[in-house]
Formats: sequence, structure tokens, C-alpha cells
Amino acid sequence: MAHDYGRGMAAHLRTAVTEISRQRSVAVGLILLGVFAWSCGNGSESGISRIERTGILRVGTDATYPPFESIDAATGEVMGFDIDLVREVCAELGCAPDFVVVPFDGIVAGLVSNKYDMIASTFTVTPERARRVAYTTPYYTGGQALAVPAYDTVTRGVDDLRGRRIGVQLGTTGERRARLVPDAEVVSFENIGAAFIDMENGHLDAVINDIPTAELIIRR
Repeated sequence: MAHDYGRGMAAHLRTAVTEISRQRSVAVGLILLGVFAWSCGNGSESGISRIERTGILRVGTDATYPPFESIDAATGEVMGFDIDLVREVCAELGCAPDFVVVPFDGIVAGLVSNKYDMIASTFTVTPERARRVAYTTPYYTGGQALAVPAYDTVTRGVDDLRGRRIGVQLGTTGERRARLVPDAEVVSFENIGAAFIDMENGHLDAVINDIPTAELIIRR
């Protein structure tokens, strides 16, 4: 993986899978595909026609989110579960994927403006997003984890974070949840790995993020 979020971090951090993850893991599933934008903005050529003509499927992804999507340090190529799944889809369609790496907070806007044909970037299903994109059936049921330094006194989850500094990734449901904590200072990062580094360095009191990615980063 290209992103070394701090070797030995597991010795300094711990995750508290709190009420926020238990509630969300049942009700919300993370998904792979956003939407095939079959119509181009100028109306001159449909998305399907362009894909058939070029043999290329353009895929927007925020490649900072292992194990779902990240950059392989050795090859510089995108990798992860979502990426493998897209390649299997392309094999069935008879086309090749062209991965466009973009920040997560602007990824839907890029789809709407026809910069790519679909999104593969582990979206949580929300009513607001569903008004802008067409989701596939969710493939993974996840939730939010609260990560704190190992020495911290957090025992009640988010109830202990009032007035503290919380790191999140910009544009995520973790950011939305953090902003509900009274008097908390929410610090948003384009790359969630940077939030964990900031917490390890003592600049944050906690990070709220999806469980699989949080646990993987901490294990490194």
C-alpha cells in the first residue's frame, strides 16, 4: 500500500466501537457503485455509446481508503476490493477501466459534470446522496468507529467528546456525525490517514471513520 499511516500505530491507538457504529451498521450499508452517467452533458453522445465506441469505462475513486481503494506503493496503481470488483464488471462488459483519482468531497460533483461514468468509492447510503446518484445494491454492511489514543479516558463513546478535537474525512458521514457532538472542534482532512497521523502526534483527541478502514489503519 502507498499509504503508511504509521508503523506501530496499534500500540498507541485503540478503537471504541460505540453506539454510533452499532446503530449505523444495521441501518446503513456501504456500497461500491454510484451511477452510470449514461447521458453526456451536451447531449451529443450517450454514455453507453461512448463506452462502446472507446472501450473505456471511466471510474471516479478516492484512492485513500484501504482496504477498499488505495494506491499500491510498488506500482503506483489503484488497488483494493472496490477496484477488483470494477475490473470484474469491466471484464463482463468487455471494456477497460480508467480510474480517475479525486478527493472524496468532490466525487459526486465530478460524476454529475461527466468527468467519469461511475463512482467506486465505498459510499454510505444516505437519502441526500440518493437524490443525486443511483446506487447499486449495497455489498457491505459497516458502521462508524470511534478511534482514540490508547491512554485516553473515553469510555462512553461520543458522549465523552464534548468540547474536544475530532478528526474526520471531508464530506463523509463520519464528518456529519462528529458535527453533532456539542462544542466539539471538528477538523476535516481530505485523506483519513492524515487524521490518524494527527491523532498519533497528539493534535486530535479522536477520529470518527468507517470501521474497516479505521481498524486497518490502526493495525499498521
